[in-house]
Amino acid sequence: MPASNTICPHEDVHLCDGLAIGHLIECPKQSGQFDCRTGDVRRTPACLALPTYPVRMEGARVFLGLD
Repeated sequence: MPASNTICPHEDVHLCDGLAIGHLIECPKQSGQFDCRTGDVRRTPACLALPTYPVRMEGARVFLGLD
């Protein structure tokens, strides 16, 4: 599973304060939803995809592709 940004691209709000159910993350300010696996918008009013980054594990180290 990829890593994702923690800021809603629609409202500039921390998503860690929102609801997470399964693979969905809900913005606590405007209730837009994102699929955390792909970043795709699943419910409006969010209109921009949530940035996601590939993850690679090597032993106990975690590497993110932040290109």
